[in-house]
Amino acid sequence: MNKYYFKLVLIVLGILSFNIDMLNANAKSATCVYQDGAIGIEVSIDENYEISHSNKTTLTGGWISAVNVTSNDFISPDNPDEFYCREKIYYWTNGTSGYTFSYVRGPAYWSLNLVEEEIDNDSSTEDEPKTIVRTCNYGSNSTGYTVNYFNDGTYTASGLGNRSSYTTQINDSYENFGNGCPEHISVIEAANTASIYFESNVGNNYYLIDRVATPEDDTGADENTNTEQEAIPIIEVNFCEQNGVRMTFRVIGYVLFIAKILIPLLLIILGTIDFVKATLSSSDKAPQEALGAFARRIIIAIIIFLIPTILNLVLSLVDGASEAFEDSKFTDCTNCLFSPFDKCDVEDLTSE
Repeated sequence: MNKYYFKLVLIVLGILSFNIDMLNANAKSATCVYQDGAIGIEVSIDENYEISHSNKTTLTGGWISAVNVTSNDFISPDNPDEFYCREKIYYWTNGTSGYTFSYVRGPAYWSLNLVEEEIDNDSSTEDEPKTIVRTCNYGSNSTGYTVNYFNDGTYTASGLGNRSSYTTQINDSYENFGNGCPEHISVIEAANTASIYFESNVGNNYYLIDRVATPEDDTGADENTNTEQEAIPIIEVNFCEQNGVRMTFRVIGYVLFIAKILIPLLLIILGTIDFVKATLSSSDKAPQEALGAFARRIIIAIIIFLIPTILNLVLSLVDGASEAFEDSKFTDCTNCLFSPFDKCDVEDLTSE
């Protein structure tokens, strides 16, 4: 029995050893050494985004008093999943309290060059890939800054327009990025560098102009984003199919038919009366004037009588107009208007 227990212990130890090796293989880190003569510093970051540093300064009293470095300073601008070392780090001292190091250059800062780096980006974990959840733009496209918020809770910043060449440094944390973009950022700008703060009003304020959300953004679309509206159903209504409408157009058709006959007849009768009066008149010019007026009335009477025929003739000369007119939704109305006696189908309202 002890033999089997011993084998089981060996198997468990083997599994644990394999898992530890896998964890070590998936770890990523970066170590950056900056040196200039007797002044230097080593800054490191591990897979948990924890930052550490050690003193490379050998001058008397050259201890490190502060290191203003965040994890965002190590995120590669080309690939947010990888670490990298910046080419320079900046420092300053008041001569008594040691050296302060930062990746943002102030007005009285000196620079140290990168002399050694050790970067391990071999991260083959099966975790969710790092992606941009939200982009927050501040200021304007010609002068401003953009902040990218990632699904792992980190964020990076870069300049817009004439600030695109600026080296940006985020010096302030913001815990509510998951709920949206900050309304404004405060930026200290000097010598092509920008130090960004989210909650402290210590510099120039840049206000939010828009944000771009990705499908992973669960805070809702930007209020300026157009959303697809539900289509409004359109119900076609053919009012010419209504019996009352057809009856109304038939009545109008009767009136037009009577007018087509009556008006020319009246014009001819009135013209004849005027011509007879002029003939019986003693004036020599009266018959000629009456004849001209009578001729004009005859022409007007003929035109009124032939208006429906002329309209149909004009439509027949246009290719396809007759077919379109006959197949339209107004066919019932036009039939009752121009042919009220034979083509207008109207139900008798008095019939049972």
